[in-house]
Amino acid sequence: MKRGLFVMALVGGFTSCWGFESGMSELYRYKGKADFRVGGVSARQFGSPTPQDDIFNVYLQDAPVGATVVKAYATWSYMTNFLGDAGERTIKINGNTIGPAGTSLSYGDIDLNWQTAYAVTYTADITAIVQAGGFGALYEIESAVDDPVSGGLAEGFSIIGVYSHPDEPDRDVSLYKGYTGTRTGDASGTMTFDPYDNSTRQGVHFFLNALDGQKDDGPNAPMTDEFYINYQNASVEVGGEVGNAWQGKKRYNFIAGDPNHLYDHADIDVAAFMSFGDTSLFWDTDGFNDFGNYTDAIGHSFGAIAVPVPEPGTLIGVGLGALGIFARRRRVAAQKEKGR
Repeated sequence: MKRGLFVMALVGGFTSCWGFESGMSELYRYKGKADFRVGGVSARQFGSPTPQDDIFNVYLQDAPVGATVVKAYATWSYMTNFLGDAGERTIKINGNTIGPAGTSLSYGDIDLNWQTAYAVTYTADITAIVQAGGFGALYEIESAVDDPVSGGLAEGFSIIGVYSHPDEPDRDVSLYKGYTGTRTGDASGTMTFDPYDNSTRQGVHFFLNALDGQKDDGPNAPMTDEFYINYQNASVEVGGEVGNAWQGKKRYNFIAGDPNHLYDHADIDVAAFMSFGDTSLFWDTDGFNDFGNYTDAIGHSFGAIAVPVPEPGTLIGVGLGALGIFARRRRVAAQKEKGR
């Protein structure tokens, strides 16, 4: 179906960073009493144990009563031979046609090992649609599955909505879009924010999608990868296991037991991976063909973080608490490199 013996024959001979990719960049930023909510599901038909329907629904998580929609975006991805294909970048949400002119394109010029020329992702501003539909609601998605004309293989579909609410703590909220994968780059990114204030004990809300994850089945179908946050292993925290972080569990809007739906969401609290005064978070997936000992190719195209920001009286403490963090991170990174 996918890699099989082909992978085992070639995995030792590949090196990373030999293709072009757009990389991840900040899409939107909002500071205030705010947070975000997400919804998403696999869109794949070919190679999935339960092919996705056209039309399908995405449930956007509920927000506190009285929340105001500040900004909302949708994203969807394909493995394809056509860069910017009009059919792949044109969809409908609740009957509203999106694209092709209303979408931005990010891509890598090698796919995630499905023998197509590109991995592409499209992003669209859908604020008006989410303002009308609200949080805690189903959104009807049409024409975002495998494209019968281009032959493009759909990966997944996600919606993210930023909201404000007077009862939320002050947060620095930022969204990221683009494309980075293990075959075209480092499948990594850095999220930046105002100094992190952990005295609020509100946690740090982190979101990241993952394209094309599959469950490891040992010698029969080796699909191994690893995920790190700030150089610390986070494979279990994102819903996988050590050695197989991304397993393609995102199906019908929840994490299902049946693997290989080829799409994942990490929507978690990452405060345990951070220190007081941090101004950035680095995330990284190791997979095929980063290193010879991994066999699952993984891509990322959409992310977000909401970080509690300090009260004025804690600003001096932030500066003092940040001392030594850089040196500690370097030691952890060096240990990780040594273990590869």
